[in-house]
Amino acid sequence: DTAEPTTGEGSVPPTDENVTFRRGDLSKNIRRLGIRVARGMSVRVVATANERINFANGDMSSLPFHGAPDGAAVFAWEDGGHVYVSNSDRQNKRGGVYAMYFDKQGDVVDYKMLLSDTTRNSSG
Repeated sequence: DTAEPTTGEGSVPPTDENVTFRRGDLSKNIRRLGIRVARGMSVRVVATANERINFANGDMSSLPFHGAPDGAAVFAWEDGGHVYVSNSDRQNKRGGVYAMYFDKQGDVVDYKMLLSDTTRNSSG
């Protein structure tokens, strides 16, 4: 008898040996950024706190990227791109929530403040 692989809760579905990404495999060291990522992933810096953001069309954001980035999420966007929404966990009503918009090629096309004047909203 040959047991069939299971795909229930807690099991890992079978894969072939050509997998380029394995979650948790932080074997790729990107020294210039001081981070490790999974083999098969690539990384690029799209924003730096307190600096304006370069857009794909050559323009720059009117707002600098927020300081104290905290909780975040990425959502699919209606044009095939996605939006990265991030919290700014600052004190004295200097925090807020911001969104960086990417087109379907992964290029930054916009950056906006969605919520302002928050104090230590800490991911929510």
